[in-house]
Amino acid sequence: MAYKVKKCKDNITVPKDALLGALDGADSLKFKVLFTVLADPDVSEDAVCDIFDITRKRLHTVISYWQKAGVLEGSEAEAPKVAKKAHCARATEMPRYTNEEIARFAENNEGFSDLLVSCQNELGKFFTMAETEILIGMMDYLNLDAAYIVLLFGHCVGKGKKSLRYIEKTAIEYVDRGILTYDELEAYISRTERAEKMEYKLRELFGIGTRGLIKREKDAFERWSGEWNMPYEIIERAFDVTVTNTNEASVPYCNSVLERWHASGYTTVEQVEEALEQYKHKKTGAKDKKGSFETDDFFEAALARSFTTDN
Repeated sequence: MAYKVKKCKDNITVPKDALLGALDGADSLKFKVLFTVLADPDVSEDAVCDIFDITRKRLHTVISYWQKAGVLEGSEAEAPKVAKKAHCARATEMPRYTNEEIARFAENNEGFSDLLVSCQNELGKFFTMAETEILIGMMDYLNLDAAYIVLLFGHCVGKGKKSLRYIEKTAIEYVDRGILTYDELEAYISRTERAEKMEYKLRELFGIGTRGLIKREKDAFERWSGEWNMPYEIIERAFDVTVTNTNEASVPYCNSVLERWHASGYTTVEQVEEALEQYKHKKTGAKDKKGSFETDDFFEAALARSFTTDN
């Protein structure tokens, strides 16, 4: 072929032999980054990362590739030590890696081999190259550490989900929601497992069975076990009050009772029973005195109105 680059004052030159020798291991991202840098040597790392939606760590890996190939010169790129973003939108899948990049990543990241073995043991199989790419993406693209990844694998497997694609999407979802560290993931798993167990008990208590929850029920159950952190025993006692006063398993009425108890700071069944007893005694005393007794405002707010349906 007799094609030539059109000559102009802004021509880009590269070392031919070095470029040709690096073609086999270069993917589209590598070429895009290379020509972006060649076209504007002063372009900032942040700008390149924004253009191609990659992390700085990923950019340094690409730059290092061209440096080692002899196409670019300069000091070896090092992954910057920066704080992780609290929340960032990402692609639905991690980037793909070449065989050479996978080998280099495994060589340059101490502990990756142990992580690979741990994750394979969790799923009970050896990973394909594509599955190994996903694991690398979790560390390289999502910036998750090994302990986080092992915990995530165990969490997904515990739910009966052993697909690497499922685990990949779960990892991206959690990072996008700001669950970035081991402690944050552990706390999230604890909350969700507690909520699932609580929902199962509440379904039985209210006779809901396996049908889908309507929004009012779902919101109430999540509020009781999550926002209010109510022990099941207190919810069960509120259910007794509900049925006693309405002759039905009314979720809205039960929510009204629990709302008053939560506002009053009750965290144990003993506190609730004591308050109920005090209220009953005061109410009885008021009747004996033919209405001369004034009910204490505290119990009026916390208990008396609990026996009136909130609509």
